[in-house]
Amino acid sequence: MDNKVFIVRCSDYKEVGDKMSELLAMMGGIGSFAKTDEKIVLKVNLLQPAKPERALSTHP
Repeated sequence: MDNKVFIVRCSDYKEVGDKMSELLAMMGGIGSFAKTDEKIVLKVNLLQPAKPERALSTHP
């Protein structure tokens, strides 16, 4: 399996819809990995800049 990661930066929550469309386009369109009747989940990390001790960062 060829694993790929796609990332788009969003500076405002108002941009989320447009950024999701941009992300799906980068992935080749939703039809490139999902069938019409198939349900999928996209995990979106909504974060803000903070020090690691605030536990807002996602890192290994």
